[in-house]
Amino acid sequence: MHSWVVVAVAPTIFAKNNSAQKEGKIPDFDKDFIRNMKTQNLNELGREVRNLTRATLRVDEDMRG
Repeated sequence: MHSWVVVAVAPTIFAKNNSAQKEGKIPDFDKDFIRNMKTQNLNELGREVRNLTRATLRVDEDMRG
């Protein structure tokens, strides 16, 4: 769903940030998008680590009987 928003908005943003790109800078829109992607990845990683911890605890409890 998020990617559709980016696709719909990107042409407008690109026109505004073209000068920044020509100067070799990363436009704020792109920085925000990259930051969002990193945050999502960190959230997913955190969720997976919590799931792994729970699974490990269940195995430990099962082995101790």
